[in-house]
Amino acid sequence: MLSPKQIGTICFAISILFSAPSFADPDISSSASSADCKYNPLETYSGTSNLQADWTANEISLYWYNNNTLMEVDSTSSDCTYDSTLTPPSTIPTRTGYTFTGWKVRPQMDFSTIPTTGNGTFWAKGTDTDGEPLCLYNSTSSSFVSCDSDSNFDELQEQEWKVQFTHGTVYGMSGCGSPVGTRNQPGTPTIGTGGGCWCKATGYKPTGASVISAPSVALSWVSGGGNYTNFSNCERLCSTLCGGLVKVYEAFRIAVYTPAQ
Repeated sequence: MLSPKQIGTICFAISILFSAPSFADPDISSSASSADCKYNPLETYSGTSNLQADWTANEISLYWYNNNTLMEVDSTSSDCTYDSTLTPPSTIPTRTGYTFTGWKVRPQMDFSTIPTTGNGTFWAKGTDTDGEPLCLYNSTSSSFVSCDSDSNFDELQEQEWKVQFTHGTVYGMSGCGSPVGTRNQPGTPTIGTGGGCWCKATGYKPTGASVISAPSVALSWVSGGGNYTNFSNCERLCSTLCGGLVKVYEAFRIAVYTPAQ
C-alpha cells in the first residue's frame, strides 16, 4: 500500500530445496520389521558415518512495484541467488507529491483463489490529452470526477485501476500497445506504442486488511479489446476500460487472475 513515505515494493519468496541419498534397500519387503543398512553410501554396517550435505542455493525471481505498477528492471535486479547481494533497480520510482524513502517487501498470494463472482465498484486514473491525471469513478454509472474529490484515487497513479468487491479490492495496471488483441485473451504486447488496451492485475487486499498482496506467480497481460485511434487516446481511457471489465465481467476477472503460461 502506498504511503507518502513509500512508493515501491518488492515481493519474492525464499525457499531452499535439497535432496539426500536414500539409505533404504529397495528390495526390503514392506512387511519387514527390521533390515540391515546397505554398505553404500554409508560405507559401514555399524558405528558412525560422516555425512556431508550438498547444498544448492535457489535462484529467486524478483518483482518490483512502483505503487500498483509492475516495473521493468534490468537483469541484475530481476533475480538473485539465496544468500547473495540483492541489487535494487537503478531507476528510483517517482510520484508527484511523494518522496521515495526505500523499498518494502510485499507479501504474496495465489490470485487464483480470489472469488470471481459478483460485481464491484471501480476507480481508474488515466492521462488526459493535456498531460494531467484523468480520474473516473464507476458504481452504477460512470462519471469523470476531480482526482481530489475521492480519497480512493490516492492509492492510484496514472494508468492504474482498482475494483472493490465485498471480499476485497483488486489492484492493477493498464498499458497501451500493439497488437490490439482479443478481449479476455492473454498476450505479450509491446507496451508504449499503438492503441490496443491491455490490463494486468498486480495486487489484492482482502476486506478488513491493511496490506496489499502481490501475485505469487507472474500474471499475463490480458487484452481489453479496446482499439483506440492513437496512443494518446488509449492512455486517456485504457485504465477505465480495464477497471470496467474487471468490475462487470467474470470471464475477464478469471483471465487477469490466471498465471502466465
